Amino acid sequence: MRRTATVSIVLSLILLVGSAEGRTWCIKLDGTGDAPTIQAGIDSAAAGDMVLVFKGTYNENITFRGRNILLSSLEGSSVTTISSAAPGTPVLGAYSHETTALTIRGFSITGASGSGAAPDGVRCIRGSATVQDCIVHGNSDEGLYARECSLKVVRCVVYNNGFGAGADYGTGIAGQQAGYVIVDSCTVYYNNEANIILQETSHASVTHTIVCGSPKRGFQLLTLSSLSCSCNDVWSNGSCPDSNYVGIGDQTGLNSNICLDPLFCFAEGADYTLHANSPCLDAPGCGQIGALGPGCPSNGVEELVGSLPTPMLDQNAPNPFNPITTIRYGLPEEGQVKLTLYDVTGEPIIVLVDRRESAGYHTVVWSGENADGLSVASGIYIYRLEAGDFVATRKMVLLR
Repeated sequence: MRRTATVSIVLSLILLVGSAEGRTWCIKLDGTGDAPTIQAGIDSAAAGDMVLVFKGTYNENITFRGRNILLSSLEGSSVTTISSAAPGTPVLGAYSHETTALTIRGFSITGASGSGAAPDGVRCIRGSATVQDCIVHGNSDEGLYARECSLKVVRCVVYNNGFGAGADYGTGIAGQQAGYVIVDSCTVYYNNEANIILQETSHASVTHTIVCGSPKRGFQLLTLSSLSCSCNDVWSNGSCPDSNYVGIGDQTGLNSNICLDPLFCFAEGADYTLHANSPCLDAPGCGQIGALGPGCPSNGVEELVGSLPTPMLDQNAPNPFNPITTIRYGLPEEGQVKLTLYDVTGEPIIVLVDRRESAGYHTVVWSGENADGLSVASGIYIYRLEAGDFVATRKMVLLR
């Protein structure tokens, strides 16, 4: 009842504010709103209008066609998703000289797949856009892409993009051919080729942002591109000490940039809130760095060990996934652990863990490969945890 009342109040306020500047078009998953789909709502809207999307997962590929509107979810990115419906196509595209008055706010943007240069989360060419309070993840190529475009990204989490077969650049955020990107108060984590790449006279201004965990590069600058950055935490990108900044000198210590573990609560499970003692919560001269604030106590998982009466096995996250997912399990006491992955016929694929481990929570990452290091096909897989007398199994779905 309280949630329903809160949503009603929020909706009333949004409609009141929207009516002062333009019409509000409400979109509902069952098609009973002011237009049957998000795209239909955008096509009906005029400059200054709002397209307000109720919670749910919408399988669409959106183009704005020059309309400078506000596209907003009602209840936020945790319950409102736009997922690509067609391979080789961005989830959201701005191609028609839109201005930064075009604002996209409060969505999970995911599922762009296929090969080529287009399967991006947000793709902006010869237009402009502002993306706020969104989660951009699981797209085959770029999370966000700007070419001859001014793209502003604010309070967004951008992770796990660029791992699709045939990806063009495969990054979290990309600027190309005079693209101008502003990144403010974001968390950019574990994107394939680089977390942020700039090339062909593009420029980015990045501030109060966590840039970490890319398997290859943090920032990469190519072909007369430039970067201004301040109050960022750029940490643990690639396998080399100089992989945080490629094509530009190390910025650590300059303009209040730091290089420290941000202490995410549970990054392997896509929880990028911060431990209470994270260096990003109140960085000297900067305040908070990153899109999200505190989400767990300073002692982390150690505080929870005593609350585990028996072993436990969590559902992997993300699920479905492509190609990387994380499994978490917990032990009430030290003991021998075996975690094995099987296909649906019961044939073992790989043993992920086979050792003694301490009491507490543990995580293991599976990258979609078998024991020989070969990629396995899309499908349903089963993982089985054995810890003493405890045995548990769960299913996961790999979608390539």
